[in-house]
Amino acid sequence: MTNKASMYMSVGTGSVDTMENWIAESPYFYTEHKSAKAQLDSLVEVELDEDGHWVEV
Repeated sequence: MTNKASMYMSVGTGSVDTMENWIAESPYFYTEHKSAKAQLDSLVEVELDEDGHWVEV
């Protein structure tokens, strides 16, 4: 069994990263319409399918 970190996608941008990295970047997430916490809460867990596409877990 491999020990892979869970990956999370921002549905707004399609960017994928680990939660650890999303949290590290969260001070830069604030927008006029969403707080950093709201943006972190909107991330979805994803994994690569056999075709190399990110799909929601």
